[in-house]
This record gives sequence, structure tokens and C-alpha cells, in this order.
Amino acid sequence: MVKKIFLFLLVTHIKCIHVFAQEQQILPWLLKKEKVVKIIERKPLVIGEKAPIFKQKDGLGNFYSLSSFKGKYVLVDFWASWCPPCRAENPYLVKVYKKYKDKNFTIVGVTRDEEKDIHMWLIAIKEDELPWLQLSDFDQSASKLYNVVSLPTNFLIDREGKIIAINLRGERLDKVLMEVL
Repeated sequence: MVKKIFLFLLVTHIKCIHVFAQEQQILPWLLKKEKVVKIIERKPLVIGEKAPIFKQKDGLGNFYSLSSFKGKYVLVDFWASWCPPCRAENPYLVKVYKKYKDKNFTIVGVTRDEEKDIHMWLIAIKEDELPWLQLSDFDQSASKLYNVVSLPTNFLIDREGKIIAINLRGERLDKVLMEVL
């Protein structure tokens, strides 16, 4: 009985997302059945685990690997130019970045924008004045490694490459960085 209720709720939820996505013309990747199944099957990352290493391109086509930041505290921030909550969070991230960038801390932005919208991503970086490294995740491989199912999502990684916090926002991010740096 519980399984039937769960499946009913899941199907209803997926139908709502489908209608919303069609109206808004966003999240087309979520509408594919195989994507929904994979999202449900993936295990979320937890604090204390080693952060998965990924390699992605920046806006100029240069590859960067997360492993190149070993020895630093890194906030891996998954966001998109079309995501209002992401854009609203950016001023807080700029403030925190300026405060801690000289204290062994950096941010690596990872976009969930699609490759066809690269110009929107680059405009958003400029408009929001984001001075840290921005990487594209057009193939969504980094998002899959980190099991990113909503935006914005971030992971704070310590100098040894372990996840020490997930989804820190605003003053909480500042407070945690003040403690660890």
C-alpha cells in the first residue's frame, strides 16, 4: 500500500514538473524518463566524504580540475544564469569571496546552463561581477557526480578534499568560514 501511494505521489509530482517545465520552457533534461530514474537511484553526498573530482572547461575552453585546488578550502557552487535564487545568492558569495580569498579560500562556480545558452551564462558572470573561476557543466557530468537535483547547490570542501558542509547560504556560509579559516 505504501509503495502504491509513493508511486502515485511520484508520478503526480513528475506530471506537475512536466507541465511547469513545458510552460516555462526550462528543465528539459528532467523530463526524460531515464534522467528521473537515475536521479532517484543516485546516493546523495554526505559530509565527511571525499569530494568527487571533476574536470570541466571555463568560458574560454580551458580545462580545470577540482584536484588543482587541493590545499585550499573550496566552495563548489552549482548555479545557472536562468535561476533567480542562484542570481539572488551571488551578491552574498561575492562578499564572502572578497572577505576570505586571501585566507586559503576560493569558489568554483559550475553552471547548469546548456551549451546553446553559453552567452547568457557569460553575461550573468559579468553582470553579477563574479571574480572566481567559472566552469561549464554542459555535459552534466559534475552535476551527476555531486547528485545535484536543484539549484543553487553548493559544497564546502576542506584542504584535504573532504566535504565539510553542504548548501551554506548567506550568513551561515560566512560563519562556517570564520570558524574553519
